Amino acid sequence: MTGEAGIGKTRVVVEALDDGVDLGVGVFRGAAEELERRRPFGVIADCLAMDHSGVDDRRTHVAGLLDEATHDGDEGWFGQSPSTEFRIVEAVVALVEELSARDPVAMAVEDLQWVDPSSLLVLHRLGRRVGQLPLLLVCTARPVPRSAELERCLQGLRAAGATELVLGPLDAVAVAQMVEDLVDATPGQSLLRQVGRAGGNPLFVTELVGALQRDGAIELGPDGTAELPTVGIPPALPLLILHRLSFLSPATLELLRVATVLGSSFAVSDLSAVAGRPTAALLPALEESTAAGILEPRGQLLGFRHDLIWDALYHDLPAPVRQSLHLDTGRALAEAGAPPEQVAEQLLRGASAGDSQAVDWLGRAARRAAPRAPTVAVELLHRALELADAGDPARDGLLAEQAVSLMWSGRLADAATACREVLGRVHDPDLGGTLRLCLMQTLLGRGRIQEALGEADAAVAAPLLSDGDRVRFHAFKASALGSFGELAAAGETAARVRPAAEEVGDDLAACICLATLALVTNLGGDFVGALELAAQAVRLADQSAGLQAHRFPLNLFLGGCLHDTDRLEEGQAALQRGRRLSEELGAKRELPLYYWGLAQGYLWSGNWDEALAECQACLELAAEYGMRLHGTVFSHSIRAVIAVHRDDLSDAEQAVAAAERELELTGPQLGSDWLSWAQALVLEASGHPGSSLTTLGRAWEVCADQGLVSTLPCSGRTWSASPAPPVIGSGPSRPPPRSNTSPPATLAWPP
Repeated sequence: MTGEAGIGKTRVVVEALDDGVDLGVGVFRGAAEELERRRPFGVIADCLAMDHSGVDDRRTHVAGLLDEATHDGDEGWFGQSPSTEFRIVEAVVALVEELSARDPVAMAVEDLQWVDPSSLLVLHRLGRRVGQLPLLLVCTARPVPRSAELERCLQGLRAAGATELVLGPLDAVAVAQMVEDLVDATPGQSLLRQVGRAGGNPLFVTELVGALQRDGAIELGPDGTAELPTVGIPPALPLLILHRLSFLSPATLELLRVATVLGSSFAVSDLSAVAGRPTAALLPALEESTAAGILEPRGQLLGFRHDLIWDALYHDLPAPVRQSLHLDTGRALAEAGAPPEQVAEQLLRGASAGDSQAVDWLGRAARRAAPRAPTVAVELLHRALELADAGDPARDGLLAEQAVSLMWSGRLADAATACREVLGRVHDPDLGGTLRLCLMQTLLGRGRIQEALGEADAAVAAPLLSDGDRVRFHAFKASALGSFGELAAAGETAARVRPAAEEVGDDLAACICLATLALVTNLGGDFVGALELAAQAVRLADQSAGLQAHRFPLNLFLGGCLHDTDRLEEGQAALQRGRRLSEELGAKRELPLYYWGLAQGYLWSGNWDEALAECQACLELAAEYGMRLHGTVFSHSIRAVIAVHRDDLSDAEQAVAAAERELELTGPQLGSDWLSWAQALVLEASGHPGSSLTTLGRAWEVCADQGLVSTLPCSGRTWSASPAPPVIGSGPSRPPPRSNTSPPATLAWPP
C-alpha cells in the first residue's frame, strides 16, 4: 500500500489487523524508522518481537543469530567466518512458517521507505512464500524516497502476485464528510475552500480544522453551517503542528526537540544519556508528553505518535543546531556503550569533513554490519571516505574494506574499481595481497578469466607478498586455468601447489587444489578417481576453522562427480548442503552455481519443472550480482534442451541465442559443449540435420583437442542419432538417461 504521509495508510492497516484479531489471526506489526535504516533486520526484529525473553524458542534462536553475527563482525572484515544475512533470512522465514502452521498470520510492515536492505530481503523471500502459506503480508510505503533496493523488492513482490493499493487524496465529498464529523456541523463553502488547501490528506485536514477550532476561527452561521468569516492562507502544516504543541511546558518542548535527534522512536536510557539527566528527572516531561498524545509506548521504546509531529519538531531546529546536537548525541551514546552503528548514525548526520572520530566510528559500524548486511557496510564506508581527509593514512584501509563489502554485496564491477584505485598508486603494501585477491575474485565472477589470471601473475610476482598469500594465489590460478579450459596447466599447477598449501596450513588453498584436480580428472574420464578427490576436498573443508574453506564451492564439484557416477540423489544432497553453507558463510557469488548444479541433477532425473526453476534462480541471481559465469551458459542450454523435448522450438531458439550472447561476452571457457548440444538439437528440430552434424563435429574437435574425454561419448551419441527424424513431434519425451560411461556434459569450477 503506497501513499503520502498522513494519507491514512496506518489507519487502514490498524483496522484490518483489528478485524484479523477478531477472526483468530495471529497479528504482527512493525514500522521502520528513518534513523534506523542501517540497523540490519531492525523492523523485522521489531515486528516479530525477536528477543531473548524465552517466550518462543524460535524467536530466541533468531535473536541469538543476530547477536552471533554482531560478535563475529567485531573480529574483522576479511577472511573471517561471518554469520551472514542469508542464514538469518532463512531463520526468519522458518519462524514465520512455524507461526503460520499454528494459525493464519497477518504481518504488517510499515514505512518501507526507511527499511534496511536486510529486512527487504526477508520481505522478498516472504512474498514468494505467501501463496504457499496461510500468510497475509501487508506493507506500506511513501512514494518517496525510494532506494534501488526498495524498488527491486517491490518489483519482486509484484512479480509474486502482490496486489498494490495506492491511497490517493480524499475527494471533495469525503473531505466534506470528514470536516462535518470534526466540527459537528455542515461545513460552509468558505471553510471547505480553506480545508481544500490541505490537498485531501486526512491528517492535514484534521490538523488544519483542529487549529482553526482552537483559534476560534470557525463560526456557525444563521443556517447552522460552519463557516470562516475571514478567509486567509492557512499556515504550513509544520507550523500548525507546532502551534498544537505550544500548550506544552517549555521544559517538555525542549526535551522533545532533543528526543527528535534520536529518531521517531527511542529508548529512554538513550534520551537520558543525551540529555545528561537521570531518568527520574525526565519523568515529568515524558508523562506530560504521553498524556497529551505526543508520545506513545512502543514496546520497550517511546515514540512520537505520528511522524509528522517528529518531523515538525526536528526541522524546527536550525540546521547548525541539529548538526551540533547529532555530534553531542553520538559522543554521549559512545560513552554509554551504544552499538557502533547507532553512534555512527548520529556522527554521520553531524560530522563535517576531517572529523577523524566520525571516520573511526563509521569504520567500526561498517565492520560490525558487513557480515550481515554488506550493502549497509558499503554505505557507511562511503560516508567515512567522504569525511576522511585526502591525506588520511586510513583511507587505503577503508577503500580495501569497501571493496570487499562491494564484492560480497554483489557489486563486482564497483569492487574491481575500488581495488584498482588503490593498487594504481602508492599504497600500504600490507593491503596488496588482500586487494589483488579481491580483484581476482571479482574478475572471475564477471567471467573475465584471462584478466584474473593476469592479476594472479602480478600478485605472485610482488616481492612483499607473504608465502601464505602466494600459495593462495597459485591455488586460485589453478582453478581459473581449469575454467579457461587449460586442463593440463590447471592440473600441473594444482598438483604442485597442494603440498605447499598443506605445509603453510592453508586449508582453503589445499581444497581449491583438490577440487581442481577433481575437475581435471573428471574431464579426463576417470569419474571414480574424480569423485574421491572431490570427497577429500569436502572432508578437509569440514575440518577447516569455521568451515572457511567452504567459501569455495567444493560441494559443487562433489555433486557433479556424484551425478557422473549415477548417484543423483546423493549429488543433489551435496549441492543443497553446499548452497546452504555458501549462504551461511556469505559467499553470495557462489550461489548461482549451486542453482545451476541442482538444475543439472533435476534434468538427469527427468524433473524438468524443477530444473527450469533452478535455472531461472541461477540466471536471476547472476544478473542481480552482475556476474558472468559459465553456469549461466549451462542454464540457458538446459532450458533449450528441455524446450526441444517439449516441442517448444521458439523457446529453445531464444534460450540458445541467450547462451550464445553470454559466451560472446565472457569469451572461451568450459561450458560451450552444452551449448553445442543445445544448438545441434535445435538445428535438427528445425529441419537442418546437416548443420546439426556440422555443429557436433566442431564440438567433437574442440573437446578432443582440449582432452575433454568425458564429453566425447555424448557428442558421439548425439551425432550418431542425428539422421533420425526431427525431435519436434517425434522425439523422445525426455533427454537420454544418464550413464556413467557417457556423461552428456562437463562439470567445471566456475568463478
